[in-house]
Amino acid sequence: MKIRDIHTKLATRLRLSKRFDESSCAPGLGRMVLSAEQQRSSRLMSLPLEIRTAIYEEVWADAGCVQHILLRDGGYTSMKCITTHATSDDDLMQQCYNHGRDHFEDPVIWRRLMSTWGNHWACEELAQSQTGENRSKGASRSQFLTLMLVCKRMYIECRASIYSNVTFVVHDIKTLHSITNRRRLSLMDEVRYLNIAARLPIRRVSKAKMSPEGCATMIVWRECCRALGELKHLKAVDLWLDTCEPSWRAVVCELQDGIVNPYVFNDRLASVLTVDLPMNPEKPEVWQSIAAIEPRFQIRARGWPLFRALEGTTTPFSIIKLWPSAEPGAPQPPLVFGTTRCGPRRPRRRAGILGAG
Repeated sequence: MKIRDIHTKLATRLRLSKRFDESSCAPGLGRMVLSAEQQRSSRLMSLPLEIRTAIYEEVWADAGCVQHILLRDGGYTSMKCITTHATSDDDLMQQCYNHGRDHFEDPVIWRRLMSTWGNHWACEELAQSQTGENRSKGASRSQFLTLMLVCKRMYIECRASIYSNVTFVVHDIKTLHSITNRRRLSLMDEVRYLNIAARLPIRRVSKAKMSPEGCATMIVWRECCRALGELKHLKAVDLWLDTCEPSWRAVVCELQDGIVNPYVFNDRLASVLTVDLPMNPEKPEVWQSIAAIEPRFQIRARGWPLFRALEGTTTPFSIIKLWPSAEPGAPQPPLVFGTTRCGPRRPRRRAGILGAG
């Protein structure tokens, strides 16, 4: 049987099996090292290890050194990431500016602002554009799996090279909880670099604003953080953090008590963690309570967004430009009838104008 045929069958099994347990079918690495042949007749294996490693790294770069882990059809699959994780929202804000208005409707930009993939909205659009057939072909052509299926020795070398060079991305809490708690992937015990995009239902619990569903999500988030803190090989974790509801975004800048506090990291996780927050980098006094959390972790302030998607309005896909006073720490003007702190109210039509001829 050809390697391609084995590869296709294995990829299909990983993708479709609803009871796939990686730990039960992953080969024992120790036994594989002992039984692996030296492959002395192979031209590739006759090269020095440094050259073989460089070849592997070129293959990973072509396949994408940043890979999304997707929970799909009861199993896991991967997809090349096309987003620069550590970036600001400038491109998306510029798309809003291009409308030239303080209040407008745009379904594409609205979905991007509200994307459940967080700052990886471009990756979400790419995933949605792929049909089932294209997904199957993409899985069967994985450069990672192709090389790892050649022989035991190459599997061992590729495995080590992948963990050293590939950054894995998780963009939702359900997948993160699945790979770290419910159906823990063996790769999580070896992964070095991890990017996470998380939108959490953070509200002020002191005002009884948290729903039971929101509290349940925060409990799951804490379980994820606890599991990540147990991974001994992690070298860097980059967390893009935001709220599910844009109107509550300012709460991220405040240290909350109880279940709504998302900053629950142990010493191990905090030592390798960078948290990307929607804060003004020029106003560190606004988020000093977050910076003072122990154990300390790195904070990257990506800037306060100047536009916000609206929810629950009669006009779908509405986006408004925020007033400067909406930014945490900005001076608050007195409220005047007909205004809010997030932006101007749309002028009312005069009675009798509609239908006037």
